[in-house]
Order: sequence, then structure tokens, then C-alpha cells
Amino acid sequence: MKTFLELYDELNEKPKGLYYYINKKRKEGRKMRKKGEKGAPKASDFERAAQTAKESVQEGGHTELAKKSAEHKKEKEQLKVQHDREKDRARERDTARKNIQTEAPSLAVLKKKIKSGTKLGSTETASAKARGLIPRADGTKRKSPKYK
Repeated sequence: MKTFLELYDELNEKPKGLYYYINKKRKEGRKMRKKGEKGAPKASDFERAAQTAKESVQEGGHTELAKKSAEHKKEKEQLKVQHDREKDRARERDTARKNIQTEAPSLAVLKKKIKSGTKLGSTETASAKARGLIPRADGTKRKSPKYK
């Protein structure tokens, strides 16, 4: 059962137009009335429908379809701009992450880890070899020129 507001909205709805109802009936599979039958659209009805369509185009007024199309196009452009911004932010974050230089671990921390037998990471191992705290691949413990 429809509420009062739904019935009221139906009564105040603007009629859609002749071609809207013709297409609606065709989609539903209903048969159309023959020319000249009672209730069938007259030639004057088709002329009036064509005239109102021309007037709305000449006035610059858009049909509902054109309005929806324009809104859809605008929304699509906004989404594209938003997507591009997100891509740019992600790219900036990636480059910032790449440009960050990791600092060498302090000497005290390295000595403490080596003495306790804790496993060193790759950066810590390279730093310890450069400082001469652990042997290099060739077996020598020598300092690099940076730490002399």
C-alpha cells in the first residue's frame, strides 16, 4: 500500500512525454493501438511532441539525458583528477623513501652486539667489516680509509 506522500508525489509528477510512454510500452511488450483507434496518439500529438522537443533544444535547455550525461562526464573528470593526485603522492612517497640514507650503526652498539653474539643485519655487518671489528671475506681485519 502506498503512503500519502508517494501518492502525492505521483500526482505532482511532470508527464514524461509521448515518446517516453511509447518506448515504455514497447519495452513491456504491450501492443500499440492502431492509427485511428480510440486512445491512440493522433498526428497532432506527434507534431506537438516534436515541437516541444525542438523548443527545449533552441532554448538551450537540456533534456534529462543530456543533464545526466554532463553530470556523469564531470564526475568522471573529478575522479580522474583525484586518481592522478593519489598517483603523484604515491610517487613522491616512493622517491622520498628511496632518497633516505640509512645511518651506520654506532660503534658502541656494534661492539655490544658482536660481544653478545647477536646476529648482525647486512648494514651492521658491512659497517663492522669497514671498522675492522670482524674479519672480511679474505680473512683480514682491516679498517677502511673512512675510519682510520
